[in-house]
Amino acid sequence: MKVSFFISLFTVLLIGGAAQGQQFRCPEKRGYFQDDQQCDKFYECNDGIAQERLCPDGLVFDPFSRKQEPCDHYFNVDCGKRLDLQPPKGLNDLCPRLNGFYAHPDAGVCTVFYACVDSIAEEYTCSPGLWFDEYSGVCNWPEATDRTECQKGIPLLTI
Repeated sequence: MKVSFFISLFTVLLIGGAAQGQQFRCPEKRGYFQDDQQCDKFYECNDGIAQERLCPDGLVFDPFSRKQEPCDHYFNVDCGKRLDLQPPKGLNDLCPRLNGFYAHPDAGVCTVFYACVDSIAEEYTCSPGLWFDEYSGVCNWPEATDRTECQKGIPLLTI
């Protein structure tokens, strides 16, 4: 009886592992390879065996990275058509995802942003005359951002 149970369990594990391996085939024996649809998912291949991996929440896979950790901020990576992401795991309004740079939750506050690491936010203020641009992850000239909500009642710096 015990023998048949262990044989059944082994068969289920073997089939489950084989099914997972059939979903992605390693193009090379070793390396990191992107998922076709999800930008923060990738595969780590060792000896031709794929292991599915996820970047930490708020980071995406960079297929060109030469680093040990192949994940980076979204503004440094071209995800192309890989638009899907894991569900957000952020724990508060300042950090919608665990990691990343985020604009102030009040859309009209354009000079303040938050750097989040493991959902712990640190507040930063842009230099005078600059607004935080969430798409590039840096403070930029107002006309170089798409933050039209900031222009309400706030005069632009003119020279």
